[in-house]
Amino acid sequence: MRRVSRGSSAGARHDGNRDPAHWMAMIRRAGTYIRGSVDALEDRDFRLYWIGQTTSGLGDSLVWVALAWAVLEIGGDASALGLVLAANALPRVVFLLVGGVWADRLPRQLVMVGADVVRGLVAGAMALLFMTGTAEVWHLAVGAALNGAASAFFIPAATGVMPQLVAGPRLQQANALMNLSQSLTWVIGPTLSGLIVATGGPGWVFAIDGVSFAISTISLLALSLPRLVVAPRTTFLADLAGGLQEVMSRSWLRAGLVVFALSNMANAAFQVLGPVIIDRELGGAASW
Repeated sequence: MRRVSRGSSAGARHDGNRDPAHWMAMIRRAGTYIRGSVDALEDRDFRLYWIGQTTSGLGDSLVWVALAWAVLEIGGDASALGLVLAANALPRVVFLLVGGVWADRLPRQLVMVGADVVRGLVAGAMALLFMTGTAEVWHLAVGAALNGAASAFFIPAATGVMPQLVAGPRLQQANALMNLSQSLTWVIGPTLSGLIVATGGPGWVFAIDGVSFAISTISLLALSLPRLVVAPRTTFLADLAGGLQEVMSRSWLRAGLVVFALSNMANAAFQVLGPVIIDRELGGAASW
C-alpha cells in the first residue's frame, strides 16, 4: 500500500488552491451570493429601508471623524474629546437593554422613527452652533449623550425589524447586504469627512448628518410593515429584569459584551489620539 506523507498531502491541497478552476469556482460562488443579496432589493419595503439606513450610516461615519476636529476647532484638547466620546458611549450602554424592552413593547417602526428624529435634531442643532460660531464643548457633550441614548433605542428595534421586512430565504441575503453597505460607508466616510472639515468646517458635516437622518425617517415612515400580534406582557420592570437575567445566564453573551467593551475602548483611544496627533504633526483634518 502506498503511503502519502502529511507534507505531500498538504502540498496537494496547496496546489489545488492555486488551480485556476478552484479560484473560478470561488468567484462564481461569490457572484451568486452577491446577486442573491442584491435580489433582496426587489422588495419595496426592504429597498426603502436599505436606502434610508445606508444614507444615515454614511452620515454617522462622517460625524465620528468630524466630532474630533469639532472639539479641537473650539479649543478643546484630548481630555475634552474623551469627555465627548464618553458622553456618547455611556448612555448607549446604559439604555441599550431599556431600548430592547421598549422595542418589544412598542411598534418597532415607531421606536426607530423617534430615535431618528432625536438624532436628526441633535445634528441640526450642532450644525447651527458651528455655523454661527457659538459652539462649546459642553454643547457637543450634551448632543453626544442624546445621540447615544437615541441609538440605544434604535439598535434593538432595527435588529428586530429585519424579519418583518424580509421573510423566508431572502432574510440572510438582506442582512448580508445591510452589513456590506454599512461596512462600505465606514470605509468611505472618514476620508470624505476629513475633506469636508478641511474645506467647509465641521458644521457642514453635522448638517449632512441631519439630512441623512431626515431621509432615514422618511424611508421608515413609508414602510408597510405587517402588524405583529403582541402576547400579553408583564410590567416594564419585569421585562427589564428578565432581559438582564437572560444576558447573565449565557456565557457567550457575557463574553460578547466584554469583547464589545474592549473594542470600544481601543477605538476610543484611536478616536482621541489620532486626530490630536494629526492636528499637531500633519496640519489638520485634510491629512486624515
